[in-house]
Amino acid sequence: RDWSSDVCSSDLLAHANLGEVLLLLGDARGAREHLEAALEDEPDDRSVNAAMARALMLVGDTERARGFAERVPDLRITLADGDSILEEIRDINRTAEESFSRAKQYAAIGSWQKAEAKLRICLEERSDDVAVLSRMGHALLMLGRHADAQPFLERTIGLNPDHVVARVRLARVHAALQRPEDAKREGEDALGRVPDFGEALTLRAIFFLEDGDLNSAEELFRAAERSPQGVTGGGYLRWGLALAQGSRVPEAAPIFEKFVAAQPEHGEGRYMLAIAYEQTGQIEKAIAQYEVALELAPNHAFAGRARSLIPQR
Repeated sequence: RDWSSDVCSSDLLAHANLGEVLLLLGDARGAREHLEAALEDEPDDRSVNAAMARALMLVGDTERARGFAERVPDLRITLADGDSILEEIRDINRTAEESFSRAKQYAAIGSWQKAEAKLRICLEERSDDVAVLSRMGHALLMLGRHADAQPFLERTIGLNPDHVVARVRLARVHAALQRPEDAKREGEDALGRVPDFGEALTLRAIFFLEDGDLNSAEELFRAAERSPQGVTGGGYLRWGLALAQGSRVPEAAPIFEKFVAAQPEHGEGRYMLAIAYEQTGQIEKAIAQYEVALELAPNHAFAGRARSLIPQR
């Protein structure tokens, strides 16, 4: 099995979790609806099949329960004791493979603490698995725990020196820990291995911005746009801010638009786009963005500015 691929959608995660919660609460009929929806997305998910078997047992449909249980070879069914299946479900969720699958689901919806918890279960059995180590480093990076992320990313690179994603993320760790030379070294190394890797190009562009070289940064951002990964992370936001600070607000607006399109729940991005619209005379567009920004970040430094403009409609 290729653990580096994403096998389940966030819809599966939502339905599966709610189904299992309802099952724990004894609402077997309600659980079935959500478990059935989850199985439409991923019919071979072991945990969901086990949960469906228990739900069907609880409503007395033992024949169908047995059918779902057969999809989970190591699930033992005791028809007289539904709780034994519940214990099996918990055991399945603790296995490394299921935990890794759930970790990827949590990461896909930005639930990094839950992803970390599942990855730690994986590491108990697969301490040298590159995919697990890399994802743990990423989860800790996204949680802002840069020092904790570093050894996982370094271990990933030690096992696979060509792991460009881990190198880029290690560069981000070094940058966050105020080690600019180490960050640049890792970023350059990543680009040397995969010259058109979007995340590395984005990171290098940001380094140029920090050095005050907007022209070189823009060349790299455009190269990142042409890459399969595109401009990643906060690259568009940093690019737009640099343009705005350089009195190039009309050029900044479409860059902020790209950032907001990629991260619609980012309050700071919404405020920046609103200000760019306001300064270029696009007041209706500015108001629309300010309204969303106020919902996302009501205590932002520019919230007062937003509120002062909105009543002028």
